[in-house]
Formats: sequence, C-alpha cells, structure tokens
Amino acid sequence: MVPERILSLVKRFLARVREQGVPIETAYLFGSWTQNRANQWSDIDLAIVSPLFDGITFFDRRKMR
Repeated sequence: MVPERILSLVKRFLARVREQGVPIETAYLFGSWTQNRANQWSDIDLAIVSPLFDGITFFDRRKMR
C-alpha cells in the first residue's frame, strides 16, 4: 500500500499540472512505492497521459530544453 504522504504529493502535483492547462486522461503511479520496496532515497515514478502529449517523441522533448 502506498503511504498517504506519497499519494498526497502525487495529487498535489497532478493538480498543479491541471492548473497549467494540461488535461490529464489518466496517471499511473508505479515503481518501488507501489511494490512496497521504497526507501528514503526512492523517487516517485509517475506517468501522465494527456492528449497534449500526442505526437511528442522523446527526442522532440529533448529539443525543447
């Protein structure tokens, strides 16, 4: 089970993404936090699906920096 503090951080992050005008179709939390293997150094793995991301490849995103 994912700790409430992690879920709260994810919800706040998703709210900020929406505030920036990004429609979110779905979001996936995965990785060590969902597998009960997290430690103090674990990051939060989150994938967001949005129609705004359609057609943007990994290499296109690198050019945007």
